[in-house]
Amino acid sequence: MRGLNKVVALFVVIVLTIAFTQGCGLKGESKLVKIYKELDLKDFKSQEVVADKKKSEQLAREVYVEPQLSRALKYLEYLRKNDTKFVLYKVDYKKIEIKEQKEDMAKLLVECEVTGDFFTIKYPEKKLDSLVAKPLKYDITLKKVNNRWYISDAKPLS
Repeated sequence: MRGLNKVVALFVVIVLTIAFTQGCGLKGESKLVKIYKELDLKDFKSQEVVADKKKSEQLAREVYVEPQLSRALKYLEYLRKNDTKFVLYKVDYKKIEIKEQKEDMAKLLVECEVTGDFFTIKYPEKKLDSLVAKPLKYDITLKKVNNRWYISDAKPLS
């Protein structure tokens, strides 16, 4: 009888250990996905407030580190030169897969659909064009700097 109790106790320990480690892994993934989505939405906000150079570039610096930061700042400058801003209506994340994760770096595969409109910056605003991009696929590299996650690279796949 004692041998059976030890086997049952060992089985319970193994099951709890597996459940705990899998649960922790899922929490880490969902937290990283949430962080990416917040960064992505902040990037779209920087495009919406692009007329305010200081504010839009500050938002970009909260989202990106090099080499992607330089690309983002160039894009914001391009929008300003063309008196254009982008207003996001919806991002539908079809898939966000964590391909690799380390303490200070992560690689994600992101597939999403983006809906929004381009407007002139100058008052009165004039709608220029609509964007319904589906599906967009990206390889995203996140980098942790000073305990904060940033997007360090975004490569379009489609």
